[in-house]
Amino acid sequence: MEVLQDRLQTLGIDWTVFEEDPLLFFILIQRLSGKFRGNIRRYGPLLSLINQRHWRWQIEMMWEVLFNRPIQEDSYSLTEILINLL
Repeated sequence: MEVLQDRLQTLGIDWTVFEEDPLLFFILIQRLSGKFRGNIRRYGPLLSLINQRHWRWQIEMMWEVLFNRPIQEDSYSLTEILINLL
């Protein structure tokens, strides 16, 4: 997210570009999916839940729960529940 933010600032645009343009949002999700290529079966369902309106929060939360905390038996299901709340 920090790299994306830096790149957007370099171009003089902000996060709202993805919220306003469905095509750019689709490309963002495709590129994000590419980062999970090795584990697409595991993370694909979570990625498919990300929506255009709340994508920033959902991606940050997904990253935090899946990568910055010890993985427990219910980590994945907790993440899915949180994403579905919106």
